[in-house]
Amino acid sequence: MQKKVNSIAHTSRFLVIFQEMKSIILILLISSIHCFGQQSKKDSIVFQEYWTFIKSNLEKDIDSCERITKKMLLLSQEREKSTYWIKSYISIGLVEKIKNNVFASKQAYRNAMHISDTSNNHILYGNTVYCLGTLLSDEGKLDSVAIITYKALDKLLLSNKKNTSIELRLNYRVAELEIRLKNYDKAIKIYKSHLTDEYSKRNGYLYGCLGAIYHQKKEYQNAITANLQSLNAYRKDSLGKENHNIAIIHLNLGETYLDNNQTDLAEVNFKKALEILTENHIDIGLGSAYFHLSRIENLKNSTQKEKKLLKKAVSLSKNNIEILESAHFNLAIAYAKSNDIGNKNKHLDLYNKIKDSTFSLTRAKTIDELNAKYNNSKNKLEIKRLEEINTNERRTKIIFLVFLITISLLLVVITFLYKQRNRSLKILHENQIKLKNEELQNTITVLKNETIQTEITNINKERERISRDLHESISGNLAAIKLKLISYDNVNLKNIIANIDDTYHEVRAISHNLKPSKFSNNSFNLLIEQLCVSPNLKIKSNVFFYPKKEINDIREIIKIEVYKIIQEIINNIHKHAKATTIEVSLTLHQNYLNIIIEDNGIGFSSSKTTNGIGLANIRARIKELNGEIIIDSKINYHTIINIKIPDAKK
Repeated sequence: MQKKVNSIAHTSRFLVIFQEMKSIILILLISSIHCFGQQSKKDSIVFQEYWTFIKSNLEKDIDSCERITKKMLLLSQEREKSTYWIKSYISIGLVEKIKNNVFASKQAYRNAMHISDTSNNHILYGNTVYCLGTLLSDEGKLDSVAIITYKALDKLLLSNKKNTSIELRLNYRVAELEIRLKNYDKAIKIYKSHLTDEYSKRNGYLYGCLGAIYHQKKEYQNAITANLQSLNAYRKDSLGKENHNIAIIHLNLGETYLDNNQTDLAEVNFKKALEILTENHIDIGLGSAYFHLSRIENLKNSTQKEKKLLKKAVSLSKNNIEILESAHFNLAIAYAKSNDIGNKNKHLDLYNKIKDSTFSLTRAKTIDELNAKYNNSKNKLEIKRLEEINTNERRTKIIFLVFLITISLLLVVITFLYKQRNRSLKILHENQIKLKNEELQNTITVLKNETIQTEITNINKERERISRDLHESISGNLAAIKLKLISYDNVNLKNIIANIDDTYHEVRAISHNLKPSKFSNNSFNLLIEQLCVSPNLKIKSNVFFYPKKEINDIREIIKIEVYKIIQEIINNIHKHAKATTIEVSLTLHQNYLNIIIEDNGIGFSSSKTTNGIGLANIRARIKELNGEIIIDSKINYHTIINIKIPDAKK
């Protein structure tokens, strides 16, 4: 009977404590979620402001936009959100494009594509594909444009992301590919299907595209009408301010006037485009403007002016394959007129090289196959969705019935638990004195545990004091005695010196073993950052971790060995590389750690330094961890060291 009473008392006490703990945990959880949500919301607002500033001021204040991209990268690194990283790289790509740094722009877009693909962010993936496609299209790489465009459309299709703005832009890109294939009617159908009744930036783009198609079809009056409609739409959208889009339409309009033998109107539009681009410091389109003005000078038989304008077009059109091709051809003709055979042959060779690398029938076939595959997938998916509608209706009824049954069962369980709780509270009241005694015993136990913990802390302090005393007094005295005895050339003295030396190293080992490990007292990420900070202010160090929290939680032995490896490499860079910047990147991929260290120093010959002591130590440590190391370096060229270590997670 007594055992039964004790059992009931314990059960009652557990239920009460459980109810109290549940309330406390719930409050703490809600508070944590609230604080985290507030900070996350604040970060999102700040990041969205950065993103909006970039899109609004790209052509107005490129320097400020460039500074903002650096802030976006910093916030992305701190918060480690994939959306932040993607938008940061897209912003960098836009800024570098305006600065005409096409290589850097493409690299940034590819980084954004990789992150958005792995994180399944289909909207931002499509956005990035559209931006990258513009650059690749200007370079004549239309097969690459088709591949990434249809891949983005497939992702949007499968994820049910329909009728989004990025889907429209990708459809416009498909229309551009149809134009390159000379499927003009297909392209016109796509553009007209997206026209709206109101003036908008989208209408400006669509009318501009229609103008370009009509020009290709030699329907010059339709082309002029469409381009004028495009100008009106763009001007209303930009509130009368001249911008890059308006300049491009003036170029298109000028081409149509020129091919329609309206030379004066053509020249006026070309000069207007050049004026807008120059005043707004926009490099994209300048090469095209100079090229078309050279055509005007050709009609006037002003060969010298024509050549001067063509040379400017060549220097400003390195990433516009069509203008570059035509400019070299026209320069070859201009030099032929003046009997300059050397320059004629030079530009003719450049023209032929560009022509050989442009769009081919094989690429056209690739695009047609991709288009057919996409439309087939689209039709199959539509049929599948219609079938799923009927299935979902039946499933909804079943789910509703299951929901009602579940609610009923929950009500029964809650009623039972409520009655059980009342019964337990009644028993608890009867055994209150016993519970108080048990609480007293628990308090005594806690005090004992605290006493033990205090004793352990004091022992650790005493160990540290002994370590310091051994290191500062006994080790120093032994070293001094050793130095004094060395001067005596006597066999016995040498034995004594050897004994003292052994004692010295044993004391030193004991001293270090007594000290607590710095890896147990400090963040691993912080230790690596401190290690990479250069004592020489001329060397700038940048350290990146992704993902930061997971890297900080890798196995202890990996931390120790990685620290020693990076320390050895950094020391070698300071001693030998003559570098001004060092980039250190630690990335955790699934269960292996990837370390990349890059400097911009003088490099070295990998084949001649494989037997060095420092590199041998590094290779030995990596081998112990079953890792691998790849060194990419040459004389007078920067050095990249790539290290992969498996089984890094705990």
